Amino acid sequence: MNTYKAITKPTWHKYKAVLLVLYSTCVIGKSYAALPELSEKDFNSCKLSVEYSLPEGVELDKYCSPYQGLLEVEKDNKYGFANEKGEIVVPIIYDRVYSFFDSHLARVELAGKQGFVSTSGKVEIPLIYDAGDSYERAYDTEESAINSESSESLYSPDFGSVDNFYNGLAKVSKKGKVGFINENNKTIIPFEYDSGWRFENGFADVKKNELEGVIDKKNRIIVPFKYDDIQIISDWQDETPYFVLERDNKYGVANYKGKIIVPLNFRKIGIFSNKLVNAENFDEKWGYYDAEGTIAVPFVYDYAGSLVDGLAQVQLGDKYGFIDRKGQIVIPIQYDRILGNYFVKDTIGVVMDSKAYLINKQGKKISDDYDEIGEFHGELAPITNYIGDRINDYEGSVWSGLINDKGEVVTPMSRGLLYPAKQGQYLRFDGNEPVQLISTSGEVLGVIPDFEWPSH
Repeated sequence: MNTYKAITKPTWHKYKAVLLVLYSTCVIGKSYAALPELSEKDFNSCKLSVEYSLPEGVELDKYCSPYQGLLEVEKDNKYGFANEKGEIVVPIIYDRVYSFFDSHLARVELAGKQGFVSTSGKVEIPLIYDAGDSYERAYDTEESAINSESSESLYSPDFGSVDNFYNGLAKVSKKGKVGFINENNKTIIPFEYDSGWRFENGFADVKKNELEGVIDKKNRIIVPFKYDDIQIISDWQDETPYFVLERDNKYGVANYKGKIIVPLNFRKIGIFSNKLVNAENFDEKWGYYDAEGTIAVPFVYDYAGSLVDGLAQVQLGDKYGFIDRKGQIVIPIQYDRILGNYFVKDTIGVVMDSKAYLINKQGKKISDDYDEIGEFHGELAPITNYIGDRINDYEGSVWSGLINDKGEVVTPMSRGLLYPAKQGQYLRFDGNEPVQLISTSGEVLGVIPDFEWPSH
């Protein structure tokens, strides 16, 4: 299933290669008969009520999303929905179903056509719309800033020209043209566009004659059709919409009225936050514009991240620190690395002289030294120390625990590498053991002999 607003964690990219090696060398050498065996489905967010089960041959879809109390189910490569009692609500007859994300209607697909069903299973909008290729917006880290060189962007592939309902409208396609309908299947935006994306904060990015523009819900043109690419973004703090514009590999920004506030003279545009946006010029220097179109912080940094809760990470040479919205240095630019993009609970990990530790917003060190500190997931962050050759010798060389935002060790160090599974639980990887599920106290809750990394 598709996941909207899914946030990629930078820690994942750093640890995934290590964890894959750990698992690839895993040979189960001990008996865990006293522990329950778990499978990947035990981590699915979809669950039936304890006393209920699904009909014979029916299973929860692997990527089930429990919106509106309904769960995607699968049988013989056909899909439908069940409720939490295991009762089939939407018949298992469709080639594809999409979750009830922001509406009481969900997309369904059959024989290359898509329509919408209600939570009662009734087909409310007939399956008459084309299920061709289009794109669905997803949110990545600010490290995937919109730019002219990176293949990463704030978009990811979707599987159809029909989209879910957002803000009361759904994008649909007929005879190769895109329009928008309401929940009564009334055409609100005519089928006159070559492609388009969902409405976000009252605006949609659409394409006509190979060029993109922005329209509002009354089909009024807010940004004219003269750009190679447009992305609608929102301020992290107050959700104010902005339009990132690209033409001839140069980027700029327009406000929600269509007025250009950042000229199209930049190679990268970051994320608006607290009415400031970070950008990189063609001299490879970063600075900030404000929402009025004024340079708020000069373009002097080798990197500058988004402003979050009054602070932004910056880089000069090979050192990192933090500035405030006025460009004043708040935490000295002295660290070899910053572990994360922003403070969590007024705490962030840093690296100096090959040692990782936590600091607070005043720059004070509040934890012991470790070889690695991961990002916070909920209340805790993983800490790791290596003994011996961390690349070639995993036998007993990796020890991990969990630390809170005060720098206190909550889960004592033990052999293996920890990665968050779900709230209050972690996966532990050790080269000579099966993957384990542990609690934050370090208790082993079960083993997962068939663990595989998800392919999406």
